[in-house]
Amino acid sequence: MAQYILGTGGLDMNIDTSIDIAQLEQQLHQHFPPTRSLNIRIQQATAQETAVSADFASNKNWHNTVFGGSISLVATTCAWLLVHVNFPACKGSIVIRQSHIRFLAPARGDLSAICRAERQDDWQNCEEMLARFGRGNINVDCQLFSDNMLVAKFSGEFVAYREKAEPA
Repeated sequence: MAQYILGTGGLDMNIDTSIDIAQLEQQLHQHFPPTRSLNIRIQQATAQETAVSADFASNKNWHNTVFGGSISLVATTCAWLLVHVNFPACKGSIVIRQSHIRFLAPARGDLSAICRAERQDDWQNCEEMLARFGRGNINVDCQLFSDNMLVAKFSGEFVAYREKAEPA
């Protein structure tokens, strides 16, 4: 059974909370239907790295390459997932503020995306902003591959929000 490991923010890996990836994928498809339409699948989800894939058939255009919008959505989903796994207390209250994608080559096969939490200080700063202000910003980079070739690079700024406590 595939699982993903939740962080507590700031890449604290001392937590032992795992959830079935199939359950996470089902929630993703339920709350964001385009991910289902484009057949986006979660391959890995840990506090250090997330990976998703999308099949060629569901995302090809009339040029017989992957549609640029699909590449963008796959990248955004992978990056959003990395933020979600690292800040589970936000319960999915994560939005993209801005993004940039650079297409390097046509994608002529299945697509895969990988995001890594590489800048530890940025994740810690986001956690501190969440604790202090109830929201935090984090930049996430993503690489996209098709047929083992790098086809695009994505960078996005995400804003994570803590849910407000219910009055007693």
